[in-house]
Amino acid sequence: MSDIFDAASDTEEMHRDMAIKAVRERQKSMFTGHCRYCNEQINIGAFCDAECREGQEFEDKIKLIKGTR
Repeated sequence: MSDIFDAASDTEEMHRDMAIKAVRERQKSMFTGHCRYCNEQINIGAFCDAECREGQEFEDKIKLIKGTR
């Protein structure tokens, strides 16, 4: 029985990693001059700090899980 759970866990992890990678790839390609999470003006990148990046990643995951993305 644990083999079924292990396989399900592996599949879930694979899907999560693919979703995170897709979000990061999209974010790399677009520079707006403002943090994507808090809208603070920035000179480089997509986020002003790690907290904003993690906050956006969390929100993206929730939207993916809910199917609203």
